[in-house]
Amino acid sequence: MRTFLAKHNLLFNMMEHFTQLITSVCPDSIVAKSLACKRTKATSIITNVTGKYSSDELNKFIQENKFSIIVHESPDKGCTKHFCLVARIVNDCTVSDAFLRLIPVEDASADSLCRHMTKTLTEADIPHKDNMIGFAYDGANMMTNKHNSLSTKLT
Repeated sequence: MRTFLAKHNLLFNMMEHFTQLITSVCPDSIVAKSLACKRTKATSIITNVTGKYSSDELNKFIQENKFSIIVHESPDKGCTKHFCLVARIVNDCTVSDAFLRLIPVEDASADSLCRHMTKTLTEADIPHKDNMIGFAYDGANMMTNKHNSLSTKLT
């Protein structure tokens, strides 16, 4: 039920009514009557169990296989900027993109983003110098400038 929410990108608030729906659809089911999972529990399980497991599996995969990184840096509504890392992987002849990390950053310069990215990959024991074979980014100048950009710093 909780992974259904995450897989289909559904609102966690649905859980406030989902257990009631299951109980009304399956009135004879002892399991349905014992369901007790609302928004807070579902959020906690997806974040701390399912999300952690998926993150660990992705880390393990890209520790052992070639991958590409797709990055995007953008400000949120407050003062903190975020730097998003997405891994593009090939598994069983299928190409897919998987969320890797969302890193809060104060300074969005090429030096700072390079430091954050390499630190994050190093802390996860991901051999990015050996396994990272591609790099994609938005068209921001600090990502593409040929003298002082994130791409030049990574190469």
